[in-house]
Amino acid sequence: MSDKKKKAKSWEEIDENSQQKLIELRALEKEYKEKSGYNKWFQYFTTGSIIYSFLYYNLIFKKQQNKFSFVSLVSLFLPLGAFSFILTETLFDKESFLKYYQTHIELNRMIKKISKSSEYK
Repeated sequence: MSDKKKKAKSWEEIDENSQQKLIELRALEKEYKEKSGYNKWFQYFTTGSIIYSFLYYNLIFKKQQNKFSFVSLVSLFLPLGAFSFILTETLFDKESFLKYYQTHIELNRMIKKISKSSEYK
């Protein structure tokens, strides 16, 4: 009834046309991710969070009597939330990230359709 194609196990088994489409989608995915500012946002947020947490621990947390009070948790996470929001507003392009996400989904669909592996590198 239905003629199922054999799924590829390696890159060499994939036809040339599909290989080219996969390469183009991967290049678009990388381009959109870079345009969106996600990499820069993630780098700045991670670095800033580590620095703030280290300073908070050494300057405030060690000296507190009641270590896990509501006020201490708010004073830890509220500045990190504000920092995240400011970084998002200044560095992040939502349209490019949406295009990156859609391209990523399309690339994964194509990989699953063509090959037995659902992962790519």
